[in-house]
Formats: sequence, C-alpha cells, structure tokens
Amino acid sequence: MELTREKSLQLWQLLNSLSGQKTSAKGAYGISKNRRILEVEREAVIDAQKSQMAELNSPDFLAFDQARIDLCKEYADKDENGNPVVQNNNFKILERNAEFLTALNELQEEPTNAAVLKTRKEKEDDFTKFMQESIEVDLHLIKVDDLPNDMTAQQMDVLGDLVVE
Repeated sequence: MELTREKSLQLWQLLNSLSGQKTSAKGAYGISKNRRILEVEREAVIDAQKSQMAELNSPDFLAFDQARIDLCKEYADKDENGNPVVQNNNFKILERNAEFLTALNELQEEPTNAAVLKTRKEKEDDFTKFMQESIEVDLHLIKVDDLPNDMTAQQMDVLGDLVVE
C-alpha cells in the first residue's frame, strides 16, 4: 500500500489508540501487526524531527530568538504596571506595531540572523517534503467487523483502504 509518511504517522497514532480497545482476536492481530509495520516509519519521522529540533537549539538561533523576544517586550503594549501585555501566549503589540515590524525586519536582515533563518526555513521545507514522500508498506487488511464497534467516521477515514468489508 502506498502512503505518505504523514498518513503513515496518522495511521500509526490511530492504531496505537485502538490497541487498548476491545475487539475480536483478528482485529487485535491486524491492529498490532500494522502498528509494528508502521513503527519503522514512525521512528524515521522522530529522527527527522530530532534533526530539525537540533537547528532550533543552535547558539545562533537561540541568540536571534532572544533578540526577537526582547524586541517584543520593548514594543509590546504595557499594562498599568509597565509590564508587556501577553494574550494567548503572544505579546500584544498594537500601539507601536509599525515600529516593531521595522525593528524585527532589521533584526532578521542582519547577516547572521538571515543565515540562521534561511537554514531554518530550508530544514522546515525539507521536513515537509520528507513527510509528503510516498512510501510503500505491506499492511494487513482488517475486516470492518473485526474493529471496535465504537469507532467514529473520522477514525474510519484515517484507516481508509486498510479496512475491507
């Protein structure tokens, strides 16, 4: 069966959640077998994520991010105590937004920061391409009658062609 890595990860997550539900022996076998088959791809995704996260922990990126946060604090709207206003984990920057955007743009254009951001964007693009790549996996088909009775339509959509009547 041909799947993207993204679909294989969604399928593994669903199978993992179904593994604790009561079903027939054949259903449990199919769920378990497919989960083991997809575990290899899940590990490949985890390794790719680790590589991407390593870039986010580079000293240059951490320095850029701290400078960005400092700018946010400087230009953020202030409460009655003079502290930056935070809403939904974001600094609220309305009053001086144009000034903030100019300062942020200047920060992003500094040579070291521009290089760090370019590398980060490239890694994000590479990861997106990696997740969209098609892979071939030999999955075990599961009869619909062997699946848990309380499955939702959304779960069935994820299982897709893995289920037969």
